[in-house]
Amino acid sequence: MLTEATGGRAFFPVKMDDVTKAFMDIQGELRSQYSVSYRPDHFEANGQFRAIRIVPVNKNLHARAKKGYYVPRQ
Repeated sequence: MLTEATGGRAFFPVKMDDVTKAFMDIQGELRSQYSVSYRPDHFEANGQFRAIRIVPVNKNLHARAKKGYYVPRQ
């Protein structure tokens, strides 16, 4: 599913209450997002795909992230 590949989440509301709950969930997620960045020691701009795996130390937390990225070519 596209949402999983990009680190997102899908909502499938059936009734108006479902839409309200979906927006409340989205609002909560937007308030608790973090941005993580890094640059490997041996960076090579070769256009290859690099996989990403984020595992929280706290097992009560859940990280959603895209599956990877393509390194830009120079």
